[in-house]
Amino acid sequence: MADAVQAVTKCSMGKRSLKQMYYGKFAVTFYNMDTGEALRVSDADANKKDKSQETREEMIHRFRVTPPEELFNVEKVKVELTPSQMPGKPHTSAWCSVCGEKK
Repeated sequence: MADAVQAVTKCSMGKRSLKQMYYGKFAVTFYNMDTGEALRVSDADANKKDKSQETREEMIHRFRVTPPEELFNVEKVKVELTPSQMPGKPHTSAWCSVCGEKK
């Protein structure tokens, strides 16, 4: 999923503008740093149909003909970021207690 988000938004983990977190859900949250608004886009029930007998071509066709509002849930959410979670260079660094390397 991170690859798809990166391709569409041009955000990247290397620039710390894309953060991947595992919560067991197929979802992504977009945060506007200028306004503080955030939207969460998640997989809707239409995307969870039994697909065991569906061919790749049938799946692509389903995605093309299904309205986006049936494929995805979009909701406003509140995101609170600490200064260390902001994009850009890390604001803090630490020394590894095992090897002494600065992280």
